[in-house]
Amino acid sequence: MKYENNPTLREYLQRGAAGAHREHARHPNFELDATAFARALDEVRAQHPHLGDEEACARAAFRLLTSGAPPEVAVALPSRGYRLRAWSVQTAITIWPWLKLLWAVAVLALGIASVLFLSALAAAPC
Repeated sequence: MKYENNPTLREYLQRGAAGAHREHARHPNFELDATAFARALDEVRAQHPHLGDEEACARAAFRLLTSGAPPEVAVALPSRGYRLRAWSVQTAITIWPWLKLLWAVAVLALGIASVLFLSALAAAPC
């Protein structure tokens, strides 16, 4: 089942475990196993009968996301912007040494070209 992130779940994620699960607050949706979610929701309602539906569902989703459940049970579905930023950061880390090497080769080639041009200019008859 797809669970949409909401302000209540974001608040739990910000406060939970001293903010150790803040990275989940960015994701707009989560894919949760329906039976595991129903089981967690029943546990939450048994422990906290005073909670409303939205709070109980948010707390059940929080339990699934923070319990170390395998990806088959609870997985974040990141937004396109988040995936694009993560890809660009990972790509930049991978490409950075090659960019430095390319820059060094370009500077060396420019230096050699300028030396050849100046020597040709000096050797030309006036």
